[in-house]
Amino acid sequence: MENLEKDMHAFFKKMWLGKGFDELSSDILAILLTEPEEVGMDWIAEITGYSLASISNKAKMLNEIGIISKKSKPGTKKIYLYIEKDFFKLFKEAMTKAEEALRYSNKEAKTIIEEYKRKTKTKKETNQITNLVSFLEYMSKVEPILMELKKKLEAIK
Repeated sequence: MENLEKDMHAFFKKMWLGKGFDELSSDILAILLTEPEEVGMDWIAEITGYSLASISNKAKMLNEIGIISKKSKPGTKKIYLYIEKDFFKLFKEAMTKAEEALRYSNKEAKTIIEEYKRKTKTKKETNQITNLVSFLEYMSKVEPILMELKKKLEAIK
């Protein structure tokens, strides 16, 4: 069984590294995906060799971006980390966040374009507005794909 755990850890770590996460974040996420229950930050520090402060800083960032959750148990100051293991739920949450980001981007980008399009004075400003318009056009093409994917995911479960 020990080999299974090591192989799973290596698989998940490589997956997160491939998504652009750093070494420690990838280690933390791999541990959380390998362990069935929440895991104490002190234990993660012990098995990774990183300081508790380093684990805490990475856990804070991973929690803030919504990948993991942190909790404590009554009567202790110990902090536990957990990652959702229902991958359908994880993916659905990611899709919802992407949809919210699209809505925000569309609204804010349009506001900025409307405000500055006729006020640009320099080539740099014109290029900046052009880049924002291109971004908005791209996002408008992504939105229907995202909605279709969301519908297909709903049909799976």
